[in-house]
Amino acid sequence: MPTSSFARIAMVLALGLAASASPTLLTQLASGAQAPAAAAPDRVNQAPGGAPVTAGTTAVPPTVTFVDTASSALVVRGSTLSASLLVSSTRPGPEPANVRIQPLLRSSRWGAVKTPAAATLSVPLGISMLTFTTTVEANRSDYPLNALIVLQEVGKEAKPATLTVSSIALEDSDGADWQVVKSAAIAASIGVVLAVVALVRRLGAKALTTRMGAAGSSLADGWSAALLIGGPFLTTAFTLAGFPDYPPTMSKKMYLAVTFVISVIIGMAPNVYGLYRAPTAVIDPVGKPAIQNQGVSALFLVSALFTLTGCLAQLALLQLFFRDVTAVSLLSGATGRAIDLLLTVLWSAVAVYGPIAAYNTVTSVHASKVAPAVAPAPAKPSNLNVPATPPATPPTAASSLPDWSVL
Repeated sequence: MPTSSFARIAMVLALGLAASASPTLLTQLASGAQAPAAAAPDRVNQAPGGAPVTAGTTAVPPTVTFVDTASSALVVRGSTLSASLLVSSTRPGPEPANVRIQPLLRSSRWGAVKTPAAATLSVPLGISMLTFTTTVEANRSDYPLNALIVLQEVGKEAKPATLTVSSIALEDSDGADWQVVKSAAIAASIGVVLAVVALVRRLGAKALTTRMGAAGSSLADGWSAALLIGGPFLTTAFTLAGFPDYPPTMSKKMYLAVTFVISVIIGMAPNVYGLYRAPTAVIDPVGKPAIQNQGVSALFLVSALFTLTGCLAQLALLQLFFRDVTAVSLLSGATGRAIDLLLTVLWSAVAVYGPIAAYNTVTSVHASKVAPAVAPAPAKPSNLNVPATPPATPPTAASSLPDWSVL
């Protein structure tokens, strides 16, 4: 018998034996179906922290969570971000939980910011205040920042807790506002002191006791009122597209705050002069009796110091603003330098003109008070035998003093 016939007979016998052992196997083979593959093991996922989690299950809920779902704005002082956050720990057992806290920062203008270093802290059981400090590497123009703070227990399979923080501000700590006011006050003080010395040398002690008129409407029409436009000007200028909340020198909020302080300084000048007022009977310019509140030249010089300080500070603030506008490329370099030079010249002119104006005001008022009265000419005799008109009796009250203005 051929070899192929023996092979066929052997295969039929093997199938018969297999069918007797598993009747379904022969049916599957006859229908052409494949044998079922071996069951694959469950797919393994990785939970946060690297622990395996089998498919169809969820990660363990976090044991340390934030009590508040949102936080108020934080502040970066210099380059340090310090935050105090209220957290809750439900970790079983009396031992405190070790947590890793990682802030992820993003600029509201330019995008992602370099990620600060994470911190590992210990959280006791229950509700507690978690305080951490980290260093932020960001430019002034990146502020305000937004942050996603991730909190996860170390070595556990629990999901991380997250907290969203918006509008992280930058605290100006370089004292640029103080430098503006201080330099203006020093320059104004030097000028007023020189004016006082010159007045004392010319008028003696009367330089500080000379009666002066009221601070009338002329003060509102002077240079000081014209320079007060800096406040509305800055408010409007901050709406420029592309001007950041934190330019190189000062923030927008600090600009507005300094402008308000300067306006208060200038507005206080007439009130300082009015601390001493002596109601005096005078003859007004139209020849009618009147009462005028008169002050003294000493308080006038103090009010001149306030006015001059405010005007110089406003000019210096405008100069810083235009430098910031140039730095953020809203103005060309040539235009920015021209405006800077113009404001420097104007600042110097006001610093010189203010004390001279105060000196001239005091001397002119003093001269008008000591000027001798001109006696009326006697009436000439008349050929018509009409009695001559007697000379007019000079008024007992002095003439009113003119209003004054420093700038």
